[in-house]
Order: sequence, then C-alpha cells, then structure tokens
Amino acid sequence: LDEFFQQGDQESKLGLPVQALNDRTKVNRPFAQVGFIEFLVAPLLMTVVKVLPPFDPLLEQMMLNLKFWQDHWLSETSPLPPDAEKKALNDRVQKLHGRFNECHVRI
Repeated sequence: LDEFFQQGDQESKLGLPVQALNDRTKVNRPFAQVGFIEFLVAPLLMTVVKVLPPFDPLLEQMMLNLKFWQDHWLSETSPLPPDAEKKALNDRVQKLHGRFNECHVRI
C-alpha cells in the first residue's frame, strides 16, 4: 500500500485524479490488505504450492496474515462496520479457508 500511496501522492502533485486505492486519506488499510491477499496473493500462492509443495508453510503464513488483517479491520475501522459488512468479509475469508483446506489436503 505504501507504494500505491506514493503513486497517489505523485498523482496529486501533478494535478491528476488520485485513483481510489492510491488515496492514503480514503483507503482502509486492513480491508485493502484482505482484498490484496484474496485476489492476488492467494491465487498465486495456491498455484505455486500445487507445483512446489515445499512452499506449503508460506500458504499457512498467508492464512495467518489474512486473519491478522481481518481482526485489525474489525478493531480499527471507525465507525464500526455494520453487521452486514462484517458478515460479507467473514464469508470471503471463510471461502479462502475452504480453498486453503482443499489445497493443503492435496499435499
């Protein structure tokens, strides 16, 4: 995110519209980290582990990181997210846990 924020700072200095993920004043860091893990890290790492099973500990660490950011989102977001948003994020995390378990069992 720091790299995205630096880009947003440059966009702002140049008078360009700042992209949503690049705006340090609007991004919810824990929520963005969950999304980054969900949409980029998890698919990449789950594919790597299928080909290179010794990398399985990295997949386990990814799941710990996911839980860390989910917990921070719940504790740091102000105002607190509504129950529907909490449930939606929890459902996304549980879906990743399911994919992790499928990938993890094959090893």
